[in-house]
Amino acid sequence: MHRALAALLVVALLAPTTVAQAEDTAEPRIEWSSPWERGQYEGLPDTSDEPWTASDGTLDLRATIHDESGIDRVTIERRYEATVDGRKESDRRTLRLGATETIDETIHLGTHGTTGLTITVRDDAGNVHVGRITVDVDDTAAPTADLSATPAGDGMVRVRGSVSDDTQVDAVRLHAMGATKVVSPRQGSLDITDNSVSIDTRVQAPPKGTDGAVTVDLEDRAGNTRTIMVPVAASTTPTPTATTTPTPNPTATASPTPTATPPSNLETITPTATATPTAAATPQQDRGGGLSVFGVLKLLAGVALLGVGAVVVANVVTGGRY
Repeated sequence: MHRALAALLVVALLAPTTVAQAEDTAEPRIEWSSPWERGQYEGLPDTSDEPWTASDGTLDLRATIHDESGIDRVTIERRYEATVDGRKESDRRTLRLGATETIDETIHLGTHGTTGLTITVRDDAGNVHVGRITVDVDDTAAPTADLSATPAGDGMVRVRGSVSDDTQVDAVRLHAMGATKVVSPRQGSLDITDNSVSIDTRVQAPPKGTDGAVTVDLEDRAGNTRTIMVPVAASTTPTPTATTTPTPNPTATASPTPTATPPSNLETITPTATATPTAAATPQQDRGGGLSVFGVLKLLAGVALLGVGAVVVANVVTGGRY
């Protein structure tokens, strides 16, 4: 009996032991810091009775995720539905953030209806946390614009720049010379990048000699409007053409003219003038000052010849009696 008990004790001691590990059955927790300040056990604000109101069309979501086993993936789904002027519009987008312990995303909201958000977090143990909230937008700010108007020729004015809004620009209306031109940028799209619109169009120019301006009406999807006056800038085209006229060309062609060959020609002529043999003829200048020996002899020879000629003439006249 004792031997049997001893054998059983040995087997029990040698048998492998397993330590039971606690199974992760707790769902992830989200600690919100924007736009709400909510602890990790509080969750999202309760909007089952009334939507949460945002002051503009963007919602900055900032949060930290807590879990015991690690995060597998995070997704944010946005659903927007509304009826605008009897026409239904809807938009649904899903952001897949992957395995992250932080949320740092900016969400664009619709302005005519309610936007629903669903935040889903799944951990490595398969536990899932789902948070839901509905948001309305109370947008009271009108769009803003940075526009310029410049003459474009042919009696037209070019208006260009950008129009921005907290939610989305719905229409831009340009009034000039009794005519209205409407620019409707991407109505119905709710992407966050669509809250700014580029404008580049042409309208009729105001009469000449007047300080004209283009009247521009701005309207966003929430119905907020703003009217601005865009003055037509003085024609800047003549100014550049005046500076680019041939003013540089005369100076460019005039500079080589004085520095051309005339000075070099004069220098080449002067050596021939100094090399003339007039210096060798200086004895003639000495003769002009008085009679030299050669000159006296030449004079005496001339006198002698005159004497001989006179004798010959006398002999001829007198018949040889002279």
